[in-house]
Amino acid sequence: MLNSIILFCLLFAQTCTLLNFVPMKSRSSYFLLLFAFLLQVFTTKAFNQDSVTAVLAKITNDTAKMRALSWFTENEPDEKIWPLYNEALIQLGLQKLNAVSLANKKLVLKYISDGYNNKGVLEEGHSNIKEALNWYSKSYKIKKSIGDYKGL
Repeated sequence: MLNSIILFCLLFAQTCTLLNFVPMKSRSSYFLLLFAFLLQVFTTKAFNQDSVTAVLAKITNDTAKMRALSWFTENEPDEKIWPLYNEALIQLGLQKLNAVSLANKKLVLKYISDGYNNKGVLEEGHSNIKEALNWYSKSYKIKKSIGDYKGL
């Protein structure tokens, strides 16, 4: 099983690099992140909040941590858990917004915008339409400012 995990991680990292999802110099970081996560998941036989927290604690690169938080938010089915990842994503993005280079600022703003949109989805699901529209509006303004029109 360990060989399968390593092979999957290598193929995933290579595919992401070829598709320009991951810069070449960061490929090893993403490989290690994915490897650590999959190893944790498959050895504990459970995808739980503790295993995610353990993986997140090992990530030192803030951009990689935001990418992981975004992934966990999108892939966690439990409505009591994914908003916690989403809030951590937003807070990390807001914290790093003024500390990043101009090139990374757009990426950080995208993650913040995605987090706001996720909050809108949550509020809409709870029939809080006015609050949902507020979050959607915040997300839209950021996406428009950075030229991210995908999905609008």
